[in-house]
Amino acid sequence: MTSAYDLLARLAREDYRPRKVPGPHDSAIAAELGRVDSAESFETLASSIDLAVGRILNAFAYRMATFALRRQGQAWIRYGLVAAQLAMMVDDDRGVLPSYALLYRSAELIGVEATILFTEMSFMTESPMRETPAQFANRAPEDRSIEAMGLILVNEPDGPAFRPKGRS
Repeated sequence: MTSAYDLLARLAREDYRPRKVPGPHDSAIAAELGRVDSAESFETLASSIDLAVGRILNAFAYRMATFALRRQGQAWIRYGLVAAQLAMMVDDDRGVLPSYALLYRSAELIGVEATILFTEMSFMTESPMRETPAQFANRAPEDRSIEAMGLILVNEPDGPAFRPKGRS
């Protein structure tokens, strides 16, 4: 997992914030996160990340929700879920929960059973300080909706995208 951390740390130093979906380094991030396939591999990577890397990962998760819709691909939701959980380990949950909501809604829209996917991909240890994807999936529908997180689905020239309410 060292190469994953090295890539993410470099992107954090560069203040990687692409506006386009996908970003120029998103495929490389996805390839590294695709190696996280168990609680053990998750914990190995999680033990090395800091807040700056967590924020890169959370922004990546947000973009992956959009990319999954555009590509109709479950794999992008999986990468986003790993990234969001890693971000949840170091960042305020109020900043990460919207990413969970976007990924959940994307899964629904592409025909994936979101609750099952979120449960399967829940690698974090439960804690009163952070919410796992499995816990999020078990929220009441109105509490896990994108609207509850202040977000909406819009159509852009490149395809569907999620945006904050009130932003054009």
